Amino acid sequence: MPRHFRLVSNTNIYHIMLRGINKQKIFFDNSDRKKFLKTLILTKEKYNYKLYAYCLMDNHVHLLIGDSKHKISNIIQSIGITYALYFNKKYERVGHLFQNRYNSKCVENESYLLNVIRYIHRNPEKASMCLTQDYDWSSFNEYFCNSDFIDSEIILNLFDKDLFISKRKFKEFNLTYVEEYSDELEYEFINRFSDDEAKIIIKNELNISNLKEISSYNIKIRNQYIKAIKKLKGISKSQISRLLKLDRKIIERA
Repeated sequence: MPRHFRLVSNTNIYHIMLRGINKQKIFFDNSDRKKFLKTLILTKEKYNYKLYAYCLMDNHVHLLIGDSKHKISNIIQSIGITYALYFNKKYERVGHLFQNRYNSKCVENESYLLNVIRYIHRNPEKASMCLTQDYDWSSFNEYFCNSDFIDSEIILNLFDKDLFISKRKFKEFNLTYVEEYSDELEYEFINRFSDDEAKIIIKNELNISNLKEISSYNIKIRNQYIKAIKKLKGISKSQISRLLKLDRKIIERA
C-alpha cells in the first residue's frame, strides 16, 4: 500500500509521537532520558524549531513542535537517528529502534493546541504512573521555572498577558480533568472511522440492525451496549452520541 502524503499544518505546529518498534521500551534508565533531551536541544539549535511540550514515556515520546521552516521530517529524522545510534551502541543491539514512520497530527486551532498540551502532560497520570506535576520527564514543570528549553511564552500568553496569572491559569488548566475533553481519542494516534464506517462496524460487532433501538432499551441493557461500543478502537464518544442519538453525558457515564 502506498504511503499517504503528510498533511501540512496551517499554523506550522505538529503533535508528534515516536514509538518504539513493536512497542518496545526506548528508555531503560534516566541516563537514556537525559540523552534524548540533549538530542532535542541539539536539533533545536540546528533547525531552529519551537518546542511547546514534550513527555517521555517508557516506549514512546510525545512532542509538540512549531516548525516555520517546513523541516519537520528532517527534524524528526535527526532526532530519531541520533538517539537510535546512542541506544544501539549502549545496549549492543542492531536494527530499527522506532517504528518506521513517526505519527503526526496538525494543530490548527487554539482549542486543540491547549488541549493537546494538557493531553501530553497528563500521559503519566493516565498511565497510573504518578501525578502530572510529579513527573520529571515532561515539560509541565518547565513552564514555571523560566526554562529556555521550552518555548512557553506564546502558550502562556493565551491564558493571560500577566505572567503570574497566566502560569496559575496554565497550571489549573493542565491539572483539571474536564469532562468535555475526556474523549482523548482525538489526541491519540488511532485511525478514526467515518460515521458510516462506524455504523457498519458497530452493527457487525453487536449483531444489531438498527442502532437507534439501543436508546429505547432499559438502562441496564442500553449501558451494556454502550460499554461494548466504547471498547471499539477508532470510534469516539462524541461519535457514539451522534449515532445512538443519546446525550454525551449518558455515553460518558455508561
